[in-house]
Amino acid sequence: MTTNYSDRQGDVLMLAAKQIPSDAVDITPKNDRVVIKHGEATGHAHAFYRQPVRLYETPKKERFLRVVETSYLKHEEHSTVEVPQGIYKLPSQVEWTDDQEPRAVAD
Repeated sequence: MTTNYSDRQGDVLMLAAKQIPSDAVDITPKNDRVVIKHGEATGHAHAFYRQPVRLYETPKKERFLRVVETSYLKHEEHSTVEVPQGIYKLPSQVEWTDDQEPRAVAD
């Protein structure tokens, strides 16, 4: 299992984590598509398709991903990212405006 892996695909960052918090709830969709982030500007999505991954969220809206075996994160405008087996934190990405105000990164 990977413990120091991190990768980025556009506005999605995956950081290796040791465990999923005990208060996290499994929010994995029942269909074959697990969307990590929707693209606000284009409507595209960062997603795993028909792959063994589970998505979790804590009451504080922190999100975690469990990759059961090597899987592939896809997006219409980015290269596919191979994600090794492991647990990952999915922190929200922010950028700073000209007014020095934070805002969510839009893809």
